[in-house]
Amino acid sequence: MKHLFLLAICLTITGCYESFDERCLREAKEHTEKFCPQQVEAGVILDSTTYDMGTRTFNYWYSLHDQLDTPEAHMTMKEVRGQFRTELLRSLINSVKLKKCKEEGINFVYTYHSSLSKKLVLQEKFTKDDYKR
Repeated sequence: MKHLFLLAICLTITGCYESFDERCLREAKEHTEKFCPQQVEAGVILDSTTYDMGTRTFNYWYSLHDQLDTPEAHMTMKEVRGQFRTELLRSLINSVKLKKCKEEGINFVYTYHSSLSKKLVLQEKFTKDDYKR
C-alpha cells in the first residue's frame, strides 16, 4: 500500500511536469492575452507574442501606426536597418527577463508590419550565435 501511494505521488509529479518549451508556449499565450495589444512607443504596438516549439523561436509581432505607418517611414526603417538590428540585439543581450531563454538557446524574431496595408515592413531574427558573442 505504501509503495502504491509513493508511485501515485511520483506519477502525479511527472504527469504535471511542463517542459521548457511547453512553458514558453504557455507564457507567450498568456502574455498576449493579458497585455496585448500594448503600445511600446509612439507608432509601435505589440500585437502578440507566440512561441514555435518546432523551431524554438519566440516571435514578437508588432504593427506600425500613425507617423510610422507611411511609405516614407517604412523606407527610412529599411535604410537604418543595421542600426535598428544593433539596438534590438543590444536590448536582447541585456534583457534579464529573457535570461533563461537565452541560456536554452532560444531564437527570437521581431516582425513589424503595416497596420494599414498589413504588409511586412521589417523582420529581424536572432539566434544564440548572435546574442552569445
